[in-house]
Amino acid sequence: LRHYLDHSIVVRTDQPIKQLLARPDMTGRMLKWSLELAEFDIHYESRRALKAQVLADFVAEMTNPSTPEKNKWTIFVDGSSNPQ
Repeated sequence: LRHYLDHSIVVRTDQPIKQLLARPDMTGRMLKWSLELAEFDIHYESRRALKAQVLADFVAEMTNPSTPEKNKWTIFVDGSSNPQ
């Protein structure tokens, strides 16, 4: 596990983690976590905004192909769901 900790860690996020962990008025759990994380070489970077085309490309790439019709189910309820 030590060989992983020898490298720098870059955290890219749009959340203000760096500012929260550097506040002088921390108490309790936040102070404990700040001290725990201080021993590692962690750098925080703000994540840049994504362009709309990048999101569209990601959705198009990650969308699963539609299921074949043979796996489609049909449910018949004989009118039991209709109000009378």
